[in-house]
Amino acid sequence: MNNIYLVGDSILKGIIYSKEEGRYHLSDCMKLSQLCEAGYNVVNYSKMGATVEKGYSILVNRLVGNHIGDTVIFDFGGNDCNFCWERVSNKDTENILPYTPIERFEKCYTDCIKYARSLGARVMLAALVPLDDKKYMNWISRGLSYENILSWLGDTSMLYRWHESYNQKVCEICDLLKCEKIDIRRPFLLARNYGSLMCADGIHPTKEGYKIIESTVISALTEEKGKMQISA
Repeated sequence: MNNIYLVGDSILKGIIYSKEEGRYHLSDCMKLSQLCEAGYNVVNYSKMGATVEKGYSILVNRLVGNHIGDTVIFDFGGNDCNFCWERVSNKDTENILPYTPIERFEKCYTDCIKYARSLGARVMLAALVPLDDKKYMNWISRGLSYENILSWLGDTSMLYRWHESYNQKVCEICDLLKCEKIDIRRPFLLARNYGSLMCADGIHPTKEGYKIIESTVISALTEEKGKMQISA
C-alpha cells in the first residue's frame, strides 16, 4: 500500500475557525477520503501553528526507513511569514523579523525536500492559500492597536503582498529543485465568492474552501501517469 504523508501547518491539517463558537476546531476536510477508498493510506502529520522548521523536526522524527512509492506533500509559509503583532502594536519594531526569515525559510524547506527524497519518497509542495487581508487585519489587531499596526504596514494589502512573497518563494523552490507543485492558490484567486471561502480570521478556509483544496490535491495526484484512477 502506498502512503501519502501530509506535512504542513493548519491548512493541511484541516483547521477551521468557528465564529459562533469563538474557537478553532479540527474538521474532517483533509482526510482525502477518495484516496483512502482507492487503497491509499493517508497519514496527516500537519500541526497547527507549524513553521517549516517545526515541520522538519516532525519529518525526521516520523519518517524513517524506506519510503519508495510514497508521496510527501508539504505546505509551509503561512506561519513562517508572520510577525509578533504585539510588538508591532507597541511600536517595538526595531530589528523585528518574521518568524522564519525568507533565507532561512528557503534553506529549511530545501532540507525537508532533500530529506524526504533521501528516503525514496516523491515530494510535492502546496502553494499558499491567499489570505483575506481585511479580515486578517481585524483578527491580528484584536486587543491591540489597529492604528499602530496599520501605520507600520502602510496599508492592509501589505499583509497580502508579504504573504504572497512567501508563496513566490515556494514556487522558486519548486522550480529550483524540480518539485511538483499543487496549486491550491489559483482556484481561490479565481473564485467570485472568495470572501465566503475564508473564515473570520482571514487565513483559514471555510468548509467550502477546504472542498476546493481537497479536490485540487486529489486532482494533482491523479494526473501523474494515471496512478490513481479515481475522480476528483
